[in-house]
Amino acid sequence: MNTILDQLVVGQQPTEADEQYIVHHADDCSPCFDSIEKQRVFIGFLMTHVGRKGAPNSLPQTIMSRLQTEMA
Repeated sequence: MNTILDQLVVGQQPTEADEQYIVHHADDCSPCFDSIEKQRVFIGFLMTHVGRKGAPNSLPQTIMSRLQTEMA
């Protein structure tokens, strides 16, 4: 369940099997769903107060250049 929760927290879509597992698990484990809500609140807090910085457009070129230099 933790793996599926981690995927949901970062915005990954669950597979159909994951969805079925979550539904069946919900019948037996309410603490997991309490945890999901807490994780959503935490992620919302981080997004509001920390935000995300975009990578510079030149990042792929910089990485490739460094790789080529290291491999030479």
